[in-house]
Amino acid sequence: MEHVTFLKRLLVRRNQPRRSHARPGIWPLLTAVAVFFGGTFVTSANAQTTEMLFSSLGRSIQGFDAGEVLLSEFNCVACHQAGTATQQRLASKQAPRLGANGLRLTPQYLRAYLTNPHGEGPGRTMPDLLHGMAAAEKSETVEALVHFLASLMSAETNDAIGADQFKIQQGRLLFHRVGCVACHAPHETVATIAAKPGSTEGGALSNSNEGLTDFKLNSIPLVNLARKTTVAELAKFLLDPLKARPSGRMPSLNLTESEATAIAMYLLREQALGISNPSLPREKLKGLRYEYFEEAFNEGAPDFASFTPKATGVIERFTLAPLKRNERAGLRFTGFVTVPADGDYTFYTASDDGSRLYLGDQLVVNNDGLHAMDEQTGIIRLKAGDHPITVTWFNGDAQLDLRVSWKGPGLNKQEIPASVLTHIGQPMVPLGEEKFTVDAAKANRGRELFGRLGCAACHEVSGEKISSALATKNFSELTPAQGDGCLGENVRAGVPQYFLTRPEREALRATLTAREKLAQPLAPKEQVTRTLAVMNCFACHARDGLGGPMPGRVDHFSIVGEADLGEEGRLPPHLTRVGDKLRPEWLREVLLNKGAARPYMATRMPQFGEANVGHLPAAFAQADSAGQADTPLEYSARDVKQGRKLVGTGGMACISCHVFAGHKSLGIPALDMATMTKRLKRDWFRRYLIDPASLRPGTRMPTFWPEGKSARPEILEGNSAKQID
Repeated sequence: MEHVTFLKRLLVRRNQPRRSHARPGIWPLLTAVAVFFGGTFVTSANAQTTEMLFSSLGRSIQGFDAGEVLLSEFNCVACHQAGTATQQRLASKQAPRLGANGLRLTPQYLRAYLTNPHGEGPGRTMPDLLHGMAAAEKSETVEALVHFLASLMSAETNDAIGADQFKIQQGRLLFHRVGCVACHAPHETVATIAAKPGSTEGGALSNSNEGLTDFKLNSIPLVNLARKTTVAELAKFLLDPLKARPSGRMPSLNLTESEATAIAMYLLREQALGISNPSLPREKLKGLRYEYFEEAFNEGAPDFASFTPKATGVIERFTLAPLKRNERAGLRFTGFVTVPADGDYTFYTASDDGSRLYLGDQLVVNNDGLHAMDEQTGIIRLKAGDHPITVTWFNGDAQLDLRVSWKGPGLNKQEIPASVLTHIGQPMVPLGEEKFTVDAAKANRGRELFGRLGCAACHEVSGEKISSALATKNFSELTPAQGDGCLGENVRAGVPQYFLTRPEREALRATLTAREKLAQPLAPKEQVTRTLAVMNCFACHARDGLGGPMPGRVDHFSIVGEADLGEEGRLPPHLTRVGDKLRPEWLREVLLNKGAARPYMATRMPQFGEANVGHLPAAFAQADSAGQADTPLEYSARDVKQGRKLVGTGGMACISCHVFAGHKSLGIPALDMATMTKRLKRDWFRRYLIDPASLRPGTRMPTFWPEGKSARPEILEGNSAKQID
């Protein structure tokens, strides 16, 4: 496997510095190639080997034509009109959406990116459309496009989010555990994270963590994020990547809003470098600061100032959401409440157990002590404006709750809304932030250029209908032998510049020469291989000896909690003949509805979207089991009774390891047995129980039917088939 890293670098290395990184769009392709060829090619770095790799793909991996995948990833048919059948087969990657559905980008990032796409974001599939322009013309064109793109973005601005050390640390752990580093470079080694679990450092990759530098060459790059966007915008993108990038190359990892914000804050942590510097300006930010405590609260009126918080953060309103456990836990909220008008205000805390509410140094509501749900009130005269507010709450054990309300001039009794709660903190804002106002004339000019330059051929613009005016040949009329178009070594001005390597140009030319095959649909096995490659499923899953977590990355795959389940518990399952194993309904549930059967696995199954993987359940079934239907099982009450005995301690003792219908196992928390008939095909289940290792090499699952004979002959006459049914 040590050949893999070398081969991936070999495939993407450029002769010029500006071409030194792989494009994210073709990284899935390169990953699959490198893994496949890792043990079959000598490690001699030369152009001949590189060309051999590309030219051999179609012959070596069924359904994997390098030029065809490049046509798809570069979305060539967006400009070069092709027939419906060809478009369906290529299933080209769509460019990011712009406007209301897109990610809000800063003007400074847009300006730098449009000026030099491959310099600002190395390895992008975005071509350079402005190469060959005179400097003055290029500058004016970029500025017009920046104003146009800025005009598409919502005028609504998100309030800045305050830097939070605890949240950054939470994001650091999530980024390295939930699956991000399967595609993106880890920022730290597992050993470093374990040695400094509370650190919020870990900036750019460095040689201090041995081996991490190589990951920059072998990963989808995350470049200049701190200049590119804000925490709020990046968190919104992480929650639903398909909204802005519909082709699924960046999938959803099923994050909560809190998790998405934490990862965004970690990735943009350069915006918070001054978090511990009190001389930097602070601003009023939305939300309250909270401190979370774990103490033995066994008496009233605890002194929170004497405790050390287990966690801190910012939250919208008074809520128990930050709790990590229910018993012997406490919270202290601090911030400001904005009073709308002068007058008398009544404040309420309803809590189980104790709570207190202070305005400034004055105790307004005292609801402390160990007690069931109870509400206490206090009245205070206030001037309109901001007033410091502190609320403390704790729970000893059993039931728990907290509600903080108010009533005043023009206000009926209600929980204090998030809209009037603020705190002082250091805002996280993009590096090099500039005050930017859209110039209508420049924006109109940019809109015209967006169509004339061909940007509109790839990018969907919310609320705009812009046609590409770029003159191009029909796909069927392309002459790959000629060197004056996109495939030329020296691309002329006015033609998109992709900075293709020689092997890439040759692969594209070979596919275009035999383009008639592109009008034919892919066979099921080819479709599966293609999809797994372009979605980079091979980064986590192996299939037919291809793929699986790479050395270095594999260390970041972990288990939630303390369960000792070995490799089976932390690594995603292999997909060899998975269509023969799993019911199509369950495959669809996993791929499209967040279906999960391994709650102990920290790495999450991504969601790529119906349009991108909705075809896979049927393709898997056709490729692996010729589309054979699962045979339904007929059973009686006697069968159920005997089956219950078999899974219990009086039979095969399955519950010693397996969870059963949510009930904990007697030992390790292996897969819930009650989900198996929903997930697994009957015939595969039978074969697996008779010989587990033949279908899952390395499994801890023992066989209770050695050579097909039952270990419990007194149950159902020892009939193996009846026992398994």
